[in-house]
Amino acid sequence: MPQRDSVSQTAMVADYAQCGHLELATRLLQEMPRHNLLCWNAILLATAAENGLLDEAKQTFGLMPQHNSTSSTAMLASYAQHKQLRESKVFFDDMLERDVVSWTAMLAAYAHNGHVRHSERLFESLPERDTICWSAMLAALVQNGLYLEAFVVFDEIKMAGSIDKIRFSGGACLEQAEVTMMLNMELRLLGK
Repeated sequence: MPQRDSVSQTAMVADYAQCGHLELATRLLQEMPRHNLLCWNAILLATAAENGLLDEAKQTFGLMPQHNSTSSTAMLASYAQHKQLRESKVFFDDMLERDVVSWTAMLAAYAHNGHVRHSERLFESLPERDTICWSAMLAALVQNGLYLEAFVVFDEIKMAGSIDKIRFSGGACLEQAEVTMMLNMELRLLGK
């Protein structure tokens, strides 16, 4: 590429980071005349979410000249992935801007760490609900064995008119829940 502009350099940083070439991505970022938040977030997302490298993600986050909802949500999710729920909560509480993705990431962090009731309380306080947060709440209940509550949430999804959008993501969870619940009922009937 004879002439690199900020768009092509950003794309290269993102591609290197997504392919796990974090050193190359970081080096290219440092060589750029202007570092943009998109490049920093690409490296952060690659270290935190895609490669599960918490220490590197913390280091990248610390080097970033500014943060936004995407960068804070990536750190929140990275801490949750490493079973550091307290740190996830601190990030969430300190976020200057929260969007439905950050709210959903915190909901999933609670569920991932076995705190489904906290997930439910957070879900109830969401300023807006979209397909992603409905799916996350449904998955949280199913993954923690709360199948009857999952069916209640599924009914709420239908009443909210989001059922068509959630059918593929939540449908698989409900099918699994339905089978598991039926097996549990059969075992109870058989006295096992």
